[in-house]
Amino acid sequence: GSVGSVYLYSNHYSVGDEGDDTEKIDAETLQAVLGSLSVIWLASAVTFISVMKRKYLSTFYNFDTASDYGRKCFLNAREDQDDVKSDTLADHPDMYHTWGEELLKPWTLKNWDRWEEEKPA
Repeated sequence: GSVGSVYLYSNHYSVGDEGDDTEKIDAETLQAVLGSLSVIWLASAVTFISVMKRKYLSTFYNFDTASDYGRKCFLNAREDQDDVKSDTLADHPDMYHTWGEELLKPWTLKNWDRWEEEKPA
């Protein structure tokens, strides 16, 4: 990755005592090494994707924002899964004002009396 590229670049040039740049590795060798590393990286990624179970492929990309994902988790939790809903809210504290009127207020009002009786932790 980028660390390897920085290492190779730093080995390509070194500052001499007089402040001039002197090459340690010639440019052709550097290009060959970086090209080879890029090919190896690409082959590894393709191999990894080709041998993995197809049902997990969708876990590598998702276009949902954190707010959208949290909303889906909150809405997909069953009525008896207050712990899942509260964990989702704890994971997304900045979304209280965004979700408030639409999601949180109805859920809170619906369950408040039960929570008063049960005193959940």
